[in-house]
Amino acid sequence: RVLAKFIADNAIDADVRLAPSPAAKEDPDAMAGIDWRAVEIDGKYTLCAIPYAKEPPYAVKLETVRPVAKIVDLITGKEVPAKQFKIHPGPNLYQIELAK
Repeated sequence: RVLAKFIADNAIDADVRLAPSPAAKEDPDAMAGIDWRAVEIDGKYTLCAIPYAKEPPYAVKLETVRPVAKIVDLITGKEVPAKQFKIHPGPNLYQIELAK
């Protein structure tokens, strides 16, 4: 039960989530210092991430349960190619649409 609660509380099994990237092998604290949340709204996901205790580049990647159809940076209003997705210093706010 403790493990199930930890997984749910930390969104480890969420449909859209941040996870350590391959570069994190060299940084066991890759996810430390980045506060993030993802929520589904009308079939799309809104991802908010705020790095507060780390300097870029961040050793995190976007993981999803299905392929990404579209990512929009809600701060700039610009579409972001899935392969170019990254977390920037300061607030990050993205709308992520998954393929059907």
